[in-house]
Amino acid sequence: MLQSNIIRKPDMGDLITGTGGLRKIRVAGKNIGKSGGWSNGLTRQQAELKYTQAGTYEVTLTVTDNQDATATDSITVTVIDNFAPVANAGNDITIRLGDTAHLDGSASYDSNGEIVSYQWTGGSTESNPSMQFESVGAYTLTLTVTDDQGATATDLVVVTVTSDQFTFIDTSFTCKNT
Repeated sequence: MLQSNIIRKPDMGDLITGTGGLRKIRVAGKNIGKSGGWSNGLTRQQAELKYTQAGTYEVTLTVTDNQDATATDSITVTVIDNFAPVANAGNDITIRLGDTAHLDGSASYDSNGEIVSYQWTGGSTESNPSMQFESVGAYTLTLTVTDDQGATATDLVVVTVTSDQFTFIDTSFTCKNT
């Protein structure tokens, strides 16, 4: 049985593959026996389908065995013209209690548009906010970016806050034999 696919295409007229950012779809039927054909007229076991517009398409495979029995199967391919953006919350950070963590979401991008909003755990809407934490611990923060067509993506960064307490050892003592 063939399976339904959602295909995201970056440019009109590109060949599309599989899902998420690839540009060509390869649909493979099982052994087609004596003959067979796809709804686009191809008569091979594998078809490469080209879409020039966003939309929903039904692709049908009809096969005929060597005794002239036929079988048909279909898939629905949905082609949309927007890739989701890529969120990049930066590298994990370690700071001391009382210091400021400088977050960096500036490496986030959208391949076919622009990022129109940033949303961090805690409420900041800047791409590079600064945050302070009130206690020692590891904090996982989420960055959500939204592109100009409403698609979103998320990434995580861990901020580890260590104690600002240091242990001082007094080495100025004198040892006397009694």
